[in-house]
Amino acid sequence: MALRVSTSLRLGKRAHQTIHWRRVCLSLEKEQIQMSHQESHIGPELQQFISRLLPHEEGPSKAGILIPVPGFATFHSMLETQGVEMVPYHLCEEEGWALRVEDLRRALQASRGHCSPRALYIMNPGNPTGYVQSKESIEEVIRFAAEENLFLLADEVYQNNVYAVDREFISYKKVLSEMGPDYSDTVELVSFNSVSKGFMGE
Repeated sequence: MALRVSTSLRLGKRAHQTIHWRRVCLSLEKEQIQMSHQESHIGPELQQFISRLLPHEEGPSKAGILIPVPGFATFHSMLETQGVEMVPYHLCEEEGWALRVEDLRRALQASRGHCSPRALYIMNPGNPTGYVQSKESIEEVIRFAAEENLFLLADEVYQNNVYAVDREFISYKKVLSEMGPDYSDTVELVSFNSVSKGFMGE
């Protein structure tokens, strides 16, 4: 299932699943639904979505979300207001702030016992690092999410701001769809875009 919020919203194949967005209820019975949304900042609608995705519990059952360090401070602050346990994973400075699955796995294991990780938040391209993931890197992350049953939150707001000559932006939705039904039918993905950074998103 793939869902894109902000500039465009794509909801993929789960029949009879209901998602509330800006007081609109969509019953998903078609292959794909698209709708527009004008918000370009972290507003109440996104906060409501996160709140429903990660229910409020305490103790070892408290919902957790893996977040990159360094990362987007505004999103981190929003998670704090939602009562979500933040599980930091460190980007590799020696490799140009790359996202490595071994660091994700290390962070996930360290969180066991004090929260229940439910989602993995990715920034691609990164902010403030500017790192852009390769297709192979994205595939590794998707496989990791599938293994650990994590909901993928792909922040792709800066997809039009790629300056490295040897890199190009590839969306998580594109890679997930190309990995075949073993992943595209099971891994849950939400990707974010913003009209403040561009009018179209992949």
